[in-house]
Amino acid sequence: MVLGKSFKIEGYSVNAKLAVELLEKVEPEAAQWWRENTPWLLSGSRYFVFDTAACETFQP
Repeated sequence: MVLGKSFKIEGYSVNAKLAVELLEKVEPEAAQWWRENTPWLLSGSRYFVFDTAACETFQP
């Protein structure tokens, strides 16, 4: 937004720390990547926004 490069997205806001904790259960290596590369996002006060399509139920 500061640089005028924002866009509207429809989706769901999820606590980043909780999202990575849940990711740990199904993809431990991916969760570890987030912990190693973006620790500042995992303090518990930051959020990820997942677009609506990414939140559809997945049945393997």
